[in-house]
Amino acid sequence: MDALEKRVENLLSDNCEYKKKIESLEGSNSSLLSQLHKLQQLVSQSSVSAVSASSSPSTSSRSRASASVSSLFLHAIIWSV
Repeated sequence: MDALEKRVENLLSDNCEYKKKIESLEGSNSSLLSQLHKLQQLVSQSSVSAVSASSSPSTSSRSRASASVSSLFLHAIIWSV
C-alpha cells in the first residue's frame, strides 16, 4: 500500500509540474500571437506603402527600401519558424 501511495504522490507532483509548464507555454503562445499580429499589421502597412511607392513617381527610394527590408524581415521570420 505504501508503494501505491508513493506512486500517487509522484504522479500528483508530475501533474502539478505539467500544469505549470502548460501555463508557461500558453503565455508564450499568447505573446507570440500578439507579436505575429503586430508584424502582420506592419507588413500590411508596408505593402500598401510599397504599392503606393511603385505607383507614385515622387516617392523617395527610402520608402521603397523600407518596404524591401520589411519584406525580407517577414521572409526571415517565416523561414525560421
